[in-house]
Amino acid sequence: MATKQKKKMNTATKLLLLFLILLLLGIGVYSIYVYIYNHTEREYHSNEQSHIMDISIVPRGGQTDSWIKRVDDHTGHHEYTGTIYNIVINNISDSTILQWNMKININSDCYINNAWCGCVEIHQNVNEKERVQVVDLRDYNESELTLEHSVMKPDLMIPLHKGDYIIYHPDRAASEFPIAANIDGHISQAIVGIVFYTAGTASLDFNDYSMTYSLKFNYFHNPVFLSLSIAFLIWIILLAIYLSVQLNTRKMQKRFRQDEQLLRQSIGVFTQFFEAKDTYTNGHSQRVAEYAQLLAEKLGYNDEKCRQAYCIALMHDCGKCYISDEILKKPDKLTDEEYDIVKKHPAKGAEMLKDFTAIKNISEGVLYHHERYDGKGYPEGLKGEKIPIISRIICIADSFDAMNSRRCYRDKLSREKIISEIKENSGKQFDPVLVTLFMQLIEEGKIEV
Repeated sequence: MATKQKKKMNTATKLLLLFLILLLLGIGVYSIYVYIYNHTEREYHSNEQSHIMDISIVPRGGQTDSWIKRVDDHTGHHEYTGTIYNIVINNISDSTILQWNMKININSDCYINNAWCGCVEIHQNVNEKERVQVVDLRDYNESELTLEHSVMKPDLMIPLHKGDYIIYHPDRAASEFPIAANIDGHISQAIVGIVFYTAGTASLDFNDYSMTYSLKFNYFHNPVFLSLSIAFLIWIILLAIYLSVQLNTRKMQKRFRQDEQLLRQSIGVFTQFFEAKDTYTNGHSQRVAEYAQLLAEKLGYNDEKCRQAYCIALMHDCGKCYISDEILKKPDKLTDEEYDIVKKHPAKGAEMLKDFTAIKNISEGVLYHHERYDGKGYPEGLKGEKIPIISRIICIADSFDAMNSRRCYRDKLSREKIISEIKENSGKQFDPVLVTLFMQLIEEGKIEV
């Protein structure tokens, strides 16, 4: 994969991870909020307005929901009015009311007789001392009662006075809690019945009460939850796309490596063919290609350009296959005519490679690799930056390997002589920038002299 493609994939990976981190952070914050929301004990007072619930405590109002009880005892004839009071709790919020209990303050004398279906915690002030007991008024044992009470056959009568209060604890089995959320305008409610007696025909007004409750967050109808769910779904889709691209990319990489290996091997075989004509230059093209790739990497080229530099340099002397063995292997100085023949090998090589489109710029790279930076090279006498960069790279790599190798007409040059020649020809034969980089490669030990 080319460097640009790698950067794109790395960027995609980072963005995907960033998206996931932000998503997890959002889920974490949301979960903390939900936890706090669900575990917060809340309180509502009758003098407040609430967006959670609507409560009323009123007589039931049916014909049989109020009656007169007459009692005769040693003190005379007494009449009591019994009334069923309904506690109606409407849940008008989008959260479920999980648990609740209601405290009702008594503001006038009365008796509590029954309640359904939960238990009643009665706080009774007797002789300035508080008596407290939780009683199931539907199923009680009179001998266990510690509250002040009386039994007016068959009814239990527990007196309450102003300042006393009761706490109603609802019954789950009777579906008094939890109270479902208000979804799509459907209001859920809990209805509790309590029987109170008053002397004569007096009525009770319960306008002083409070309710302690907790809520359960409704995930599925909350816009934040829906947004996080959509974001998570988008992330899953992006992940699937990313993995699919990665899989296809790896397949392409494998195929690319196979194609590149085939290309290198093919070029290598051809290189061996024309290098076989001169045993002194055996391995020359391979070494020049390696030096060219190192220079390309020093210049900061991406993987693709570095591979191109390698392959072009590997073929730089392919035109020599048109030169006779007598000239190539001649140990003496070449004549002017022979030298003119040798000077044609870049053009011959470029001509051979003009239709070779698998490697970009290979033809011009081969054609100009004997041009000089000062314009005194061949075949066209190009100067400075007008010489393609790949040709300038091959020029210094080719010259170095020639000096660093034994030839039929001379021995290998010394390290000092080679370095001196390269530096002296900076700006003349070689690009000064490439000379600096080449010296760095030697100092770093990546190129051995």
